[in-house]
Amino acid sequence: LFGVSSFRLGERVRSFSLSFGSQDPAWGTDPTRRFQGHGVLRLRGGMRCVVQRVKSASVTVDGQAISRIGAGLCVLVGLSADDTPECSEWMAKKILAGKFFGSEDGKHWKRNVKEIGGEVLLVSQFTLYFRMKGPNLDFSKSMPPDAARQCYQEFVGKVREEMGDPEKVRDGQFGAMMDVELVNDGPV
Repeated sequence: LFGVSSFRLGERVRSFSLSFGSQDPAWGTDPTRRFQGHGVLRLRGGMRCVVQRVKSASVTVDGQAISRIGAGLCVLVGLSADDTPECSEWMAKKILAGKFFGSEDGKHWKRNVKEIGGEVLLVSQFTLYFRMKGPNLDFSKSMPPDAARQCYQEFVGKVREEMGDPEKVRDGQFGAMMDVELVNDGPV
């Protein structure tokens, strides 16, 4: 399980995934820079994606399977109120370039989803932006639904464009109550 998250510049860095980064003033203010050697990625805005390597995954809405993939990545996509089209493009490139898969000679973390001929399932997940306010959930940092629908569709389009084969990128149904089922590929 990998967390790929972007943070506003100047904001205190928090861990979203299994790895941590420490803020280093030497990085300056370049929004495309990331913490070297750590899994926390930085970019202006706040898009969050949870990336899961899978043997298969599917999305069902009202008992109907609407999307299904074989081996590849299942990606939960959370949009913040501050996200921009640049965030979508940056995140699409980072996810597809990520070396989540092993090589044919058994070495880990050597190939990306395109190199293995894999597929990608994208699922909108506004709950990635919840905060606890006492015992209650607060979603005020999430992008509002109408804007999020458009931003999510732009992100799906960017991933399809970067993938090179749009048929290998599937998505859920924005705003629907989705059942997401996946077969995990290892403890990743």
